[in-house]
Amino acid sequence: MKINTEGLGQFAYAPEGENGEFDEEFPTQSAIENLPEPKTFVIKAKPDEGWKFVKWTKDGEDFSTDAEITVDVAEDVEYIAVFDIEE
Repeated sequence: MKINTEGLGQFAYAPEGENGEFDEEFPTQSAIENLPEPKTFVIKAKPDEGWKFVKWTKDGEDFSTDAEITVDVAEDVEYIAVFDIEE
């Protein structure tokens, strides 16, 4: 599983049942998780100041407009948190 951002924001993730926390000192812009077996993750997005969260994409397709998603990962997949400038 790969997680990336488009625009200015950050994400946190953890296996379901654990609490993924945002790290203000070292904000996450990308991550790769190699999984030997399927696993469920909770992924959260948070925009930087002056930006807004728009959506999550999964392998280039729109996936969700919820900032927090729960996903079952059983194959190589890429999620991107998309942020846009606030107007």
